[in-house]
Amino acid sequence: MTQQSPIKFVLVFISVYLILTGLHHVITGSAIEGGYIHSSFIQQHLNYQDLAREVTLKASRILLKLFGVSSEIYDKYYLLTENGAGVRMIYSCIGFSIYILWISFITTYPINYITRIVFLPVGILTIFVLNVIRVSLLVGAKFKFQYWIIDNHTVYNILVYAVLSMLAYKIVNYSDLKKNNVRIGNKTRK
Repeated sequence: MTQQSPIKFVLVFISVYLILTGLHHVITGSAIEGGYIHSSFIQQHLNYQDLAREVTLKASRILLKLFGVSSEIYDKYYLLTENGAGVRMIYSCIGFSIYILWISFITTYPINYITRIVFLPVGILTIFVLNVIRVSLLVGAKFKFQYWIIDNHTVYNILVYAVLSMLAYKIVNYSDLKKNNVRIGNKTRK
């Protein structure tokens, strides 16, 4: 990898983030009936929003079941327990802006392709797992205590950004060690 100036990285990172965010909004608007540019093709074949919601709710349901809480998915948005406690997973709960931020960082930071290929799914999976845990804890707490007074979006965002910051720190430091040919274990990194 060639040396890249920090200013160039920041500008490219922001550009990629804005492009991906814009593309995401266009696809989202096209996939929703009544959206600003509705497309039945996109709704049927590129509707990753509904897929992400469904997978998150199903994984949360499985996690709840492991802890003895019975729940069902209703109307594709709701995960409810037998006593009616639950969550409504709207668009902002899925966390696409966090996924886009991670993808933008991994694709623009000057690292080798192997590191990129490893850490892109690691970050995406981390975001997904933390979201499943959040939804499960929220439903479980509402089931057990009948109320929830903590802003779960804020707590989740702080947690995810902290974990992703640690991953990014590892990537940056590992990348710097390799660039400076630092000895790691029994091998010299070049």
